[in-house]
Amino acid sequence: MLELMGVKVIPILSDYSDDDLNKVLNLVSGIYFPGSWNNIFDDNFDLRENAINNYRILDYAYNLKVTQNIDIPIYSICYGFQTLYS
Repeated sequence: MLELMGVKVIPILSDYSDDDLNKVLNLVSGIYFPGSWNNIFDDNFDLRENAINNYRILDYAYNLKVTQNIDIPIYSICYGFQTLYS
């Protein structure tokens, strides 16, 4: 759907190392957290790996704003919204 609007989508995988994640994030001008059926916590109330990766992405965006005053728009739906507010 986003591609139909002219957006170039770059998937960010949950198993990226910090270096790989930073390389990909340096290429983006916005972040979209899609919806999902998953909960951000597992049965033991520990964060799932993909939720941890989402926090790494949010931390990157926050640090970019604080250190360089660069805004990265963040849009989230359902599961992504859980990540933002937990």
